[in-house]
Amino acid sequence: MNILARAYDALGGWERYHDIKQIQYQKRSVLYYEDGSIESESEQTHVYNLQPHLSGVITTHHPESKRGEIIYDGSSQNEKPAEKAFLTSHFVLFAPFKLGDPNTSLVRLKDRQLENGMNVHAIEATYDPDPYANHSTDDTWTYFFEKETGHFAGYLVHHPPTYAFIQNTEVITAGEMTWPAHRKSYRSDPDLTKTYLRGEFWYSDYKIIYKSHRE
Repeated sequence: MNILARAYDALGGWERYHDIKQIQYQKRSVLYYEDGSIESESEQTHVYNLQPHLSGVITTHHPESKRGEIIYDGSSQNEKPAEKAFLTSHFVLFAPFKLGDPNTSLVRLKDRQLENGMNVHAIEATYDPDPYANHSTDDTWTYFFEKETGHFAGYLVHHPPTYAFIQNTEVITAGEMTWPAHRKSYRSDPDLTKTYLRGEFWYSDYKIIYKSHRE
């Protein structure tokens, strides 16, 4: 799809994405209850090794000084909840490049306008982790790309029975690629009508190592 080609170019390019050997970043997360009060907060360090195969560590630093680690090496020894948490975090960082994963089912939906007035293309993606080990989710995702620039505007994910509408509000450039700097997640309905702010996520301090030499 030309929409995806433009989106990949806007993010830094499909070839550059596949050239990443390792990426590290900091993530701050705040989850809210429906009344706006804070449910939880966390600070994390994420390290993903993409070559020669996916592995990495997510270290969580809790406000009360607790520390936890998720170590993923792709083996059958990984605990399933920890494995799912790692793969989900990896998945959402690299959206929409994950639309190019093998055996992903893509459907072009009708163009639409977001509530902020942005006109976007919409692509629905479905995954099937049962037969395909490279799929980490069986949810339905709808990705939105700004029509004028191809920039990734956000996505709607259906975690039955709820919907989450995630918007990219700020981005940052690192390693000649564009990455999320701030995202907001809203509970919503299928038509993107927001119910309440469910979470905010801040990304920073990206460090990227490529397989090939890059200036």
